[in-house]
Amino acid sequence: MSDLVLKDLSEAVVQEIGRRAALRGRSAEEEARAALEQQFKPPAKDFWERADKLRKELRARGLHFDSAEIIRQDRDSR
Repeated sequence: MSDLVLKDLSEAVVQEIGRRAALRGRSAEEEARAALEQQFKPPAKDFWERADKLRKELRARGLHFDSAEIIRQDRDSR
C-alpha cells in the first residue's frame, strides 16, 4: 500500500472530514481513506460476468427480450 500526503487543504475540508469521521466513529485518516477509495475505486471487473449471469437468469424465467424482434413486430403491425 502506498502513502499519500495532501498539503494545503482548506480548513473547511479538514473540519468536514473530522465531522464525518466522528459521526462514523473512525479517525479522520480512516474517513479520508474511505472517501478517496469510494471516489476512485476502479470499475468492477466482473460487470460483464454479472450482466451475463442476470441475462441467463431472465431467459430461464422466460423474460428474454430481443429488441430486433420487438421492432419487427411493431413494424409488421402497421
